[in-house]
Amino acid sequence: MSIYRLENTKLTSINEISISLERDIQKITEDNLETLFGLKLIKSEFQLHNLRIDSLAFDEENPSFVIIEYKKGTNYSVIDQGFSYLSLMLNNKADFILEYNDRVSKPIKREDVDWSQSKVVFVSPSFGTYQLNAINFRNLPFELWEVKKYEKDMYSYTEIRASEQSEDIENIIKDPNIEKVTKEVKVYTVDGHFPEKRELARELFDVLRERVIGLNDSMQEVPTKYYIAYKVPYNGKLQNILEVVPLASGLKLYFDISKSDLTDPEKIVKDCEKVGHWATGDSVLNITNTQELDYAMYLIKQVYDKFIKEKN
Repeated sequence: MSIYRLENTKLTSINEISISLERDIQKITEDNLETLFGLKLIKSEFQLHNLRIDSLAFDEENPSFVIIEYKKGTNYSVIDQGFSYLSLMLNNKADFILEYNDRVSKPIKREDVDWSQSKVVFVSPSFGTYQLNAINFRNLPFELWEVKKYEKDMYSYTEIRASEQSEDIENIIKDPNIEKVTKEVKVYTVDGHFPEKRELARELFDVLRERVIGLNDSMQEVPTKYYIAYKVPYNGKLQNILEVVPLASGLKLYFDISKSDLTDPEKIVKDCEKVGHWATGDSVLNITNTQELDYAMYLIKQVYDKFIKEKN
């Protein structure tokens, strides 16, 4: 990918600069975990039972631990290392809880953590073919992020997504650690939110999804256990704009601003600030047909504009 700066109507290339040390990647990432991944740093260089985790982080929205590893070069196995770290976590939950409680003022208990949403994030300037092919399995709780450094202190972080996911990892590699981890840790996907007999919901979602992602090149789609979230960078963190919950007869849309802050001439948005729900939004709308999509986007655009305008 080439990056340019516009100067007096002319494009000037911004050159990539080599990142010399893994520690350099770790420092810039840990200092910006909320902006990049929406995570809280718990401990840098967390060591347990002869294994060292580069960064131990916590996802407060989906209460779960995230292990981050920084790499230079391609002579390591994503599969072996990823499952070793997750196995370490699942076999030593109390140690992870203790570390969290030592670092954060509000303590948590083991049952407060959703261990099924645990994952490992690998961050590197580049990944080899073997590593890229390794993430083509289904149910693999790993993410690969490529980091690049450029002149003028510019950085880019790009998630490397699987080209295809044709087979479950546990069907290919018979290993007790892998079997134990995959029984407890689940990978939540968009497709997993649409079981059979939800054709209408999927049809609505596919159109809505394209339009929401089109609002901003930085829009992130994050499937979780209970909903599909859409996030944009805002004020030094990832801000939820919208959460989508598929229903048998349509979609439930949660907006991350109060009902009173929305212009809703049809008066069909409901207040859910004081009502228990899994999503993070404070107001909600149900849609059941394609004719309602334009109005839904009218509301979503208001939420998006609120955060983008405040940022600017």
